[in-house]
Amino acid sequence: MTPEEIEAAGHLVHYYGGEGGWEPGSFTFHLIRALDQADVLNKHKLLAAFPQYKAPLRILEDEDGMAVLEEALKAGPTIK
Repeated sequence: MTPEEIEAAGHLVHYYGGEGGWEPGSFTFHLIRALDQADVLNKHKLLAAFPQYKAPLRILEDEDGMAVLEEALKAGPTIK
C-alpha cells in the first residue's frame, strides 16, 4: 500500500477498534463516519474525492480484513 493508504488504514483500524491504528483528526473522523454511514452512491462520491480509503475499505470487507490491515500497518508502505 502507498503511504497515503497506510495512513488511511491506520485511521480506519483505530475507528473500527483494531490494534495498531492511530486516532484521526476531527475532519478525518467525520469523513470515516460519513463513509461508514453512506449509501452506495454517496460512498462512491466520497471515495472519488478521497481515493486513499478505497483499498483499505475493500480489505476491511473481508472476514480477516482487520488482521490484514493491522499487519500492513506493521509493515509500512510498499511500492506497487
